[in-house]
Amino acid sequence: MAMLLKNCRLVPELTEGYDGASADVLTEGGKIEKIAPCGTMEYEGEVLDVQGKTLLP
Repeated sequence: MAMLLKNCRLVPELTEGYDGASADVLTEGGKIEKIAPCGTMEYEGEVLDVQGKTLLP
């Protein structure tokens, strides 16, 4: 099952390949599939706005 987590605060030391402090994160099957700047990712499925809470893998 896929889900888009919007407005996530990230821990830079745990975010390989992405330099921002916040992002939208697409997950599928319990794994991170894509990280993009907040508000830039289009997605039609389930969306959860985490309102700036920290996301840990």
